[in-house]
Amino acid sequence: MANPYSPRTTDELYAFWVGFKTFEPAARLGGTYARKPHFHSSVEDNLANWPSSYSIREAINRQSPRTVARAIDLTLSTTLMKRYTSRLRAAALADDPRLACVKEFYGTTNGTSVYGLTHTLPDSDWRGSSSDSSHLWHIHLSFFTPFVDDARALAGVLSVLKGQSLAAWLAETGQQPPTKPKPPTTPDDGDDWERTLIMALPTVSDNSAPLAARKRVQSLLAANGYPPENTFDSRGRPDGNFGPGSKSALGRYQDAKGLEPDRQCGPKTWTKLLKG
Repeated sequence: MANPYSPRTTDELYAFWVGFKTFEPAARLGGTYARKPHFHSSVEDNLANWPSSYSIREAINRQSPRTVARAIDLTLSTTLMKRYTSRLRAAALADDPRLACVKEFYGTTNGTSVYGLTHTLPDSDWRGSSSDSSHLWHIHLSFFTPFVDDARALAGVLSVLKGQSLAAWLAETGQQPPTKPKPPTTPDDGDDWERTLIMALPTVSDNSAPLAARKRVQSLLAANGYPPENTFDSRGRPDGNFGPGSKSALGRYQDAKGLEPDRQCGPKTWTKLLKG
């Protein structure tokens, strides 16, 4: 089927839509390219008109293809919104490699509030994110720019939406199991309720995070033997200023625990800090 949205939408992204529509005929295409900031528009659009857009902040999102949309909206009923958002959520919480090409997604798991997850790079931690109420009736998917014309990667996301297990997908495609390191496991790691709570914690990387979260990270670092320099008063209370001392302590802690030393406290680092 010819792509009616070319050249602003890749053939691969349009094929993704056609594939989704095939197994979910009730779906409607909410949109791909739109001349507005962020992922619905192209790299070149954002560089020229919205240079501070988060959609071109990382180098990966300034790569090719640079003239096309990098997002798609899938308009669905409330029942279907809950079904497909829940499938995306479960895959992200399980660190499913089929979602590595997805920058972010928004939808709803309960029909009343927006649920979203995002991550900085394909191999970085997922973290909670929020968006406007329009995502109660359409699922938004943004893709890291190099994957928007990668049919194989987009097919993996489609298999998640379809409800296919990772094992079945690996067997069907002949791919080898992912080699991406998994977070340390404990007997409680299968507790979805606990993981949901951890995923809801804000990422702490600077002073833009909530003060209480910054103080909590500082306290946990100290409790784990990595006290940030110049952050505690005479009574041992953290100041919440997440500056160089805190970032350095966090990076050293991550490195010692086998985590990516990105000096950001995301879900994997929160898990390790909280469980000791």
